Amino acid sequence: MNTINIIKSFCVQLIHQYDLEIKIAQDENGKNIFKIEDLQNHNYANIEDGEFHNLADVVEGLDIYHDDYIFDSLEKRNEKGEDIKNDDWDLIASRFLKSDKVFDILKQIYPHNFDELITHDVYNELKKILDKEEFPLLYCYIEKAEELYDIVYYDTLKEYEQSLYLYFETDDIVREDDEIYSKSNNEFNVNIIKLAEDVIQFNYFLENENIKTSENKESKEL
Repeated sequence: MNTINIIKSFCVQLIHQYDLEIKIAQDENGKNIFKIEDLQNHNYANIEDGEFHNLADVVEGLDIYHDDYIFDSLEKRNEKGEDIKNDDWDLIASRFLKSDKVFDILKQIYPHNFDELITHDVYNELKKILDKEEFPLLYCYIEKAEELYDIVYYDTLKEYEQSLYLYFETDDIVREDDEIYSKSNNEFNVNIIKLAEDVIQFNYFLENENIKTSENKESKEL
């Protein structure tokens, strides 16, 4: 499944999560538009009165649902100090809603090129798209980065990405005796050590569990 269909399918799944249904109808001029049907017959925020020209319009029109179902839930969990893993559904949905790449694609999906058929859950495929967009340096420079995404908490991944960004964008990052450190930013030094430890532990896990990896994949070292 290509990127457009993954994003389109997850958008429909998100709408279903809110007990809503997306329909294709016609406006007063006979032009095809998107409409939303409330399956619980609540018509919350008069959502059924809306007329939407593309999927980006639909998503923007559901802001109150996003807050109630996704963002408020994440905020409460963060306030409780819960560690939220990178594969958490609410987190994936929030990243989907904040993604510039996703929004640009949704703006291109109109009723005439919309196909609601979903053959399988696109959750994992979407997560890979979002990870590559949000953590490009990790993806480029850490061997087996996709697997690392699945075992490290989301906030930790953001710290790692920021550390790599500092490495590539500042002059005070030093390579010495196969080590990398910052002369001025202690946070970078802490994170780069944590990153190295996690990669080592993960590689050990792969070897210990006898999990096969691609032997042809080029190894990238920090």
